This record gives sequence, C-alpha cells and structure tokens, in this order.
Amino acid sequence: MGLIVLAFCYFLWTDKQAVEDIQRQLQGHGFPKPMDVDATCEPQRPAQKRLVDALTAPVDDTLEGYYQRRDNLIDAIVAYCSVVEGRTVRRTNSSAVSKPATSPDSRPSEESPLEVAMLSVFIKHEKERPRRCFLCIGAALSLEANVPRLKELTHEFYTPGDLSKHFRRRHLNQLSTDAKLRCEACDLDLECEMHLKSHALKVYGTVP
Repeated sequence: MGLIVLAFCYFLWTDKQAVEDIQRQLQGHGFPKPMDVDATCEPQRPAQKRLVDALTAPVDDTLEGYYQRRDNLIDAIVAYCSVVEGRTVRRTNSSAVSKPATSPDSRPSEESPLEVAMLSVFIKHEKERPRRCFLCIGAALSLEANVPRLKELTHEFYTPGDLSKHFRRRHLNQLSTDAKLRCEACDLDLECEMHLKSHALKVYGTVP
C-alpha cells in the first residue's frame, strides 16, 4: 500500500511542481487549483474519493490549519489502506493448510454484504452521517461469512441519531479504565476515549 500512496503522490507532485509550489507559497499565492480529472478515471469508492480529496485539499496558512490537513490526510490513507489491502484475518487453527488469498474464507469478497457494509461507514465529507456502527462492523470482520450474528453487527440504524445512541450505550458506556481501544475497520490502535470519539466523527461521521 505504501508504494501505491507514494506513486500517487509522485503523480500529483513532480520535482517541477515542487519548485513551482514553493515559489507560489513564497509569493503568497498558495497552491494552484488542481486539474480536472478525466471522468473515466474518477474514483468510484468513498475511501478512494476521500483520499484524493485529502491529497488535493487547499493548504491553510495557519499552523492549526496545517495540522488539521495533515490529520485528515492520515485518516484518509488509513481508511483507504483498510479497503484496498483488507485486514489480516485471525486464524484459529495454525496447523491448517493455508488458503489462497482469493478464498472467500480468508477475506470478504467485494460483493459480500460485509464488504458493502464496511465501505458504507467511511464518509466522503464531514457533514455525512452513515447509519452503521463501525465498531460492530470491525467486530464482524473476524467472523465467518455465514455466522447469524453477522447480520446483527452490520445492521443499518433507522437514523444517525439512533446510531449515536447505540454508540454511547453499547460502546462508550461499557469502556473500562484499562480498556485497549482499537478500530478494527481501520486496523488502528486508539490512545484513549477522546481519541475514539474524534476518530468516530472524523473518519466515520458518527457523533459520539
């Protein structure tokens, strides 16, 4: 995935472009407006669209704006990596013969309900409010494809407000002081409850 991101960044930011950008910054003009992308190459998936938006976002002239843009880009790359590469599936039987990477048992297929549910929780803009719980979907990633509980974990709530109530009642209120927090959908460790809340809002549009 690192090579993909580096290649994409190289495509958007050549050596010549770097010099031009520095000169424009010194003159106080900021970055040039990004070129229009050919419709035939336009990203189709939310995580990919979000990564492109983060990479081409305008640069704020304040330190706070710079850090905000950097954080948004990091979150977008994490979200994109989890979709493109998929997650490592836990194996309960170490002596079993390894299955091919394309096996339905090793990771969800693109057409599977779990894959569709996982893609649906990533937001494209900060105002978007999905209606599935990213923590429940993260828990579902470790289950077999035909487990009955899978449908419950990927359930779509009636309103974003119902999701927020579930998030507080089922997840935030159940946290212990020494709980190890982790977003399985992003494959990312979280530092504390505040980090979890911030991650939920910025990456998944879930209001804590």
